[in-house]
Amino acid sequence: MEPLIRIPTLADGAAVHEVVLACPELDANSRYAYALLCHEFDQTARVAEIDGVVVGFVCGFRPPRRPRSLFVWQVATLPAARGLGLAGCMIEAIVADSRANGQPIDHLEATVAEHNLASRRLFAGLARRLGAPLAVEPYITAETFGAMKHPAEPLIRIGPITNQRGRGG
Repeated sequence: MEPLIRIPTLADGAAVHEVVLACPELDANSRYAYALLCHEFDQTARVAEIDGVVVGFVCGFRPPRRPRSLFVWQVATLPAARGLGLAGCMIEAIVADSRANGQPIDHLEATVAEHNLASRRLFAGLARRLGAPLAVEPYITAETFGAMKHPAEPLIRIGPITNQRGRGG
């Protein structure tokens, strides 16, 4: 069946939580947090469904100092649904819908550790499809995380976006 990309609802919170838990590389939050994200950040989030089952989730927000940017905070796809391009489709749907709603997104932003090659490929592909340059710059250093021993999270910034349609529009 063809994947369905849609705006999440409050009721999707539990399913989204399960998708994130299936991605050990991600920092999981509570079911409550995902219910809130699905409801309160629904315009900057999407879920992907296959046969009525949530298999992917993207959540972002518009930084108050850069309201025409979308900061992509978390991307999760069930292992069985990887390789279908769902993450890119979900992000592109947010970009396309923002333009249709008269509030276009001109830049995509995310922090991605250097070793996270899958996410780096995702954002490089998005930059190509959206006709926008991609820049990487220091952002959150390893020292910021203190004793946690977390790698640095450079900022990936795509934009300005000239092709608002991408492959999803």
